[in-house]
Amino acid sequence: MPDREDRLSPAARRWQAAYFAACGAVVLAAAAFLWRPAPERREAFAASDPARPLPLAEPGDALPLTAELPRSEGGQTVLPVGDPPPLEQLLDRELPGATASERDVWRDVLDGLPLTDAREIVRLRERFGQGTPAWRAEPPAPVDLTAPSAPPRPQASRGRFADSVEALHAAADVHRHNIANADTLGFLPLRPVLEEAPAEGGVPGGVRLAGTELASAGEPPIDSAHDSDAAAPAGMFLAVRRGGERLLTTGGRLTRTAGGATLRGCEVVLDGEEPAVFRVPEPLSLEPAGNALYRPTAASGPAEQADAEAERGKRPPLLVDVRAERADLEGLLDRARLLAD
Repeated sequence: MPDREDRLSPAARRWQAAYFAACGAVVLAAAAFLWRPAPERREAFAASDPARPLPLAEPGDALPLTAELPRSEGGQTVLPVGDPPPLEQLLDRELPGATASERDVWRDVLDGLPLTDAREIVRLRERFGQGTPAWRAEPPAPVDLTAPSAPPRPQASRGRFADSVEALHAAADVHRHNIANADTLGFLPLRPVLEEAPAEGGVPGGVRLAGTELASAGEPPIDSAHDSDAAAPAGMFLAVRRGGERLLTTGGRLTRTAGGATLRGCEVVLDGEEPAVFRVPEPLSLEPAGNALYRPTAASGPAEQADAEAERGKRPPLLVDVRAERADLEGLLDRARLLAD
């Protein structure tokens, strides 16, 4: 029987030889290309296909870090000698009178934020008198947190409703205060208590500001990214000592010390190794003491330790509804303008 190759026609044998020769040429070209040095291969890539991305260059040896890093000595952060970082320059410029502990709190709050955002937060706090921030805030919802500026109050004459106009403006200031602290975790919003003023001679007496009270006694805490965070159960509080006074808070970042723990720069009241939990009979009547701390009053009743445990790894939620606060604020200003006309 003749071989298969003998059965091929002369033309088929020529095509077969050409095919094998082409395959061999491709293999030789690929081998020659792969044996080129890396720079020549990259140039060949670029010349053959300009739109094709070049291979990544091999990384060189890593250089040692020569800059001195901040270190901790005796519980205080010690910065390296030389030009201070931009955040330190911002604190020097905006908070020249801040103590070392206050600067540590601000540094923890502003770390990682863009410099422009950090500057606005510092100025907003100083403008509304909040002082040292209570917590590092999470990014709020994309809403306008800027409180409308207070319109000029009428000074020309004191009409029949002048006291009511002043009361409405004072109530509006309460909502401005809430908006300014919308990103403060642990802050409990206030609400103004307006009462109808007694009528005189059958003429309506307008309104008067009877005071303020808390709009919320706290909501259930939410998960936090930090194990050192601690929060009280809903409607309850943790206690701290500030200058010999016991104050209440819904939660915060715990810092362990040799003698116990601190929270918001104050000594924490502990139950063993963990923060003690307290409740008051009328929590809405607590009095704000600044820095998201609250003071028991005669109306709220005394704080008594509860049979409950602080929740670790959790933090208080944000409670200020900015849109609702702005709506209430604008409604009070509109009412004041009507009475002033």
